[in-house]
Amino acid sequence: MEEGQYIGLFKHSDAMIHDCASFMVEYLFTGNPVMYLINKERDYSNLSPYIVKAFELHEKGRTQVEIEQFIKNVIDGVDEKREERSKFYVEELLPPYGKTASQNIINAILGVEDYR
Repeated sequence: MEEGQYIGLFKHSDAMIHDCASFMVEYLFTGNPVMYLINKERDYSNLSPYIVKAFELHEKGRTQVEIEQFIKNVIDGVDEKREERSKFYVEELLPPYGKTASQNIINAILGVEDYR
């Protein structure tokens, strides 16, 4: 397990296996394959609709065999959810209007450009 500045770790990773709801959306910015480890005793029904969308873009790991297969797929370049993650990135993660999030906030406050 790596520790420290996770943004750099995400940037240079090929994939991630995790069980942390906090990373559910954050890792999708990389465009890389991701697996969420499932604990059958946990209740996932209380997730927000946005997080459910992100959750659906994760491979699910319940067994050692599933985890090993995910790792083999990453090594072999097999990524069945790549297009879905790419679509989510464009539709849900990129700031609108082709501007940075900061510029969109400023424009919304000032009521200019795309926010008139």
